[in-house]
Amino acid sequence: MKNKIRLIGWYCSMILVLQACADRKKAPVGLPGISDSIPVKTIPVELLLSSAPVNTFGHLTTDDETVLSFNTSGVVKNVMVKEGDQINAGQLLATLDLADNNFQQEQLMQSYGKAERDLDRYRNLFKDSAATLEQLQNAQTTFQMFSAQLKALRFSRGFSEIRARAKGYIISRYVNPGQVVSGGQQVLLTNGALHNKWLLKASINDVNWVAIHINDAAKVKIDAFPGKIFSAVVVAKSEAADPATGTFTIKLQVNNEGVKFATGMFASAEISSNKQQAYWNLPYGAVLDAGDGQGFVFVTNDDQFASKLPVTIESFDAGGIRINKGLENTKAVIVSGSAYLTDKSPIKIFK
Repeated sequence: MKNKIRLIGWYCSMILVLQACADRKKAPVGLPGISDSIPVKTIPVELLLSSAPVNTFGHLTTDDETVLSFNTSGVVKNVMVKEGDQINAGQLLATLDLADNNFQQEQLMQSYGKAERDLDRYRNLFKDSAATLEQLQNAQTTFQMFSAQLKALRFSRGFSEIRARAKGYIISRYVNPGQVVSGGQQVLLTNGALHNKWLLKASINDVNWVAIHINDAAKVKIDAFPGKIFSAVVVAKSEAADPATGTFTIKLQVNNEGVKFATGMFASAEISSNKQQAYWNLPYGAVLDAGDGQGFVFVTNDDQFASKLPVTIESFDAGGIRINKGLENTKAVIVSGSAYLTDKSPIKIFK
């Protein structure tokens, strides 16, 4: 009987010990309860400014692209070059069929001869008082008219052929033999690529137009040469927007460093400018679940409750995490104690 009493007493003692241990697990020492304010540390939100590069893209060209055309209309007789051909200054590139021009010239020559004979006859008749002054003046006008037409035709015959103006390449060919062209119509497009004066022609918006200036330095990457960076400088920018796109055009002179470029190659540029970019710099412990340019932070505007905000991450560096969106109109960011917080958690700030 005594042994039973002792066993019951020992059993009750063990129950009390186990209950005490369970109570300790439910309330760990040092952690705040649900209704308690969570101790945190904060830093003020400070907006910083830095110079941001302007990024754009476009195609390579040269500074001496030239459209060649005939000065007169006619039928194309020969085109001696094709796209990509190298040409030399003075080289014959295309000609017109002069058969029609020859016919016109023959007609004008006959009309010119008759007008000249009529003028001589009226001069003699006028001297003999057999013709009036008006008749003489009409004959002079007719002669001058045919004389001017003949000069114009002979002048246009001089432009019935196209010759290269400088050493370079044929970029585009727009016509073929037998095709009828009008005066001034595009026939060939040439450039002086052999002179290595390459330009990157790109489009920018009005904000970047203000930020970019002539002689601003740039770094150019060309898809055809992966891993290589070419130096460049801004040499021109348009003074008016393109009515069709609303964008402005800039030109960067690219140093090809001995590499052979081709007209039309795609390239991107990073231009150093005075464009100001706003951002916030936070310590690594302040940003939670950072990845893929996104994350979230806890902030406070009243020093009493925490609010959870999503932020956009621009970059990571040794100085912390650079945030470019999400902290507008925010007073302070919580940098310690965030692990115990939820949205609207009560907080106590430790300086």
